[in-house]
Amino acid sequence: FGAPTLILYDLYPENDLRRDVSICTYKVAANGSQSKLSNITTRNCGKFRREWEDLRGFTPNKNYTALNWPILRYSDVLLMHAEAENEANGPANAVASINKVRERAGIELLPTNIDQATLRQEIRDERGRELCFEALHKFDLVRWGTYVKALTVDLKAAMEAGKADKRWNTGANYWQTPEALTLNTEAKHQFWPIPEKELAVNTLLEQNSYWK
Repeated sequence: FGAPTLILYDLYPENDLRRDVSICTYKVAANGSQSKLSNITTRNCGKFRREWEDLRGFTPNKNYTALNWPILRYSDVLLMHAEAENEANGPANAVASINKVRERAGIELLPTNIDQATLRQEIRDERGRELCFEALHKFDLVRWGTYVKALTVDLKAAMEAGKADKRWNTGANYWQTPEALTLNTEAKHQFWPIPEKELAVNTLLEQNSYWK
């Protein structure tokens, strides 16, 4: 039931072949009929859609899918290489890797003379476009040190802008959950606390500073 935010939707150029696949433009009723969805925030993840399922020996169920979950994809490897290379040595040998992902998506390739800071942001945006709904984005935000800002400042701004131009559905199902994130996210939510059982077994352990 993963739904997009306008932050994600607006990352995609109009000609990006991934956008309407990742963010489905229609819904499917129990009888198999399709109906278009005009409001962006009422759409759902489209990567694991029903028409791609191999239903041999599998009864369709709205809560489950016969599609395998992606553990590691080549595009993720390319983007990890681009990020690591850019941080360690600059853009020279990093651009080719991100451009392979962009070429497949049908969007403009990045120039080879791009600077490090600009490429850093391009890589972050590309990971959002390419790997959305694959349970990786939180870990990216934590690694970049932007997790709290993304959920308390950036998300709130996107919601208010979307409310003003009517692109964000303000119904309870589409507003309350992201609103709760903007109000309740704290730095400690980046990490799990060390379980009390482990602390009791090993008295040399100290609780994660965020959870003391």
